[in-house]
Amino acid sequence: MKIRAVFDASCQVNDPSLNQCLYSGPNLIAKIFDILVRFRLNKIGILADIKQVFINIAISREHRDFVRFLWYDLNSKEEKIITYRFLRVVFGLTSSPFLLNATLRHHLSKYVEENAVIERIREDLYVDDLVSGGDSVGTAKEIYETSKAIMLEGGFELRKWVTNDPELRAYISSTMGDKSDSQPLGEDLTYVEVMSPNLVTPNQAVLGVAWDTITDEFVFQFDNFLNKCASLEQTKRNLLSIGLDFRSIGCDCSCHRQNQNNISVVM
Repeated sequence: MKIRAVFDASCQVNDPSLNQCLYSGPNLIAKIFDILVRFRLNKIGILADIKQVFINIAISREHRDFVRFLWYDLNSKEEKIITYRFLRVVFGLTSSPFLLNATLRHHLSKYVEENAVIERIREDLYVDDLVSGGDSVGTAKEIYETSKAIMLEGGFELRKWVTNDPELRAYISSTMGDKSDSQPLGEDLTYVEVMSPNLVTPNQAVLGVAWDTITDEFVFQFDNFLNKCASLEQTKRNLLSIGLDFRSIGCDCSCHRQNQNNISVVM
């Protein structure tokens, strides 16, 4: 079992939590629907994520007192409690997604005029996930090479590269050498994986949707879906909620259309 440190900035006892005191900033996160629809248009899909993305961004010195926490003195043999301050952006703060996205946008904006692919990369980023692709191996290779090089210049390492194209997969493996990060599996989780703890799939996941890279198909498991349908109270809200997983990727679900037609019979 792997133990992970969790910083719950929404935790509170009597006084407001840290997240209630912080300014979250504007929402710069792209819509999952838009990214998934664009992804489905590509003949060749490409996935990657940024390694340890939040700790690559420093917190301004004047703001570090706002992210203090108590812990044992690591330099003392006694169980003495002292105050530490975070030096890097903390995953779990309400402001962290904005700080990350603003930083990535600022970094990529410096290269927009030099390379037309940059705007495409910016649109295909969902927090720390790159969900992109192209209609040819050449285009896909350009996205791979450009995104990897330019992101690395800002201190962001793209890894866990996944594609449905055998030729591109072999090319990526040849450029990565012996790095284990060229494989789709890794020890640390992405933003979407952390926010979707119940996501379990033998296939590669694209923003929470299972993707079979061999057959190039989205895969849906219906066991939980059927159990949910059997236990749902027959209300308008619950009937409309059935099929949301399909509509999130631009697919129309026949059961959802049928439910819309049957809403009038629900009290």
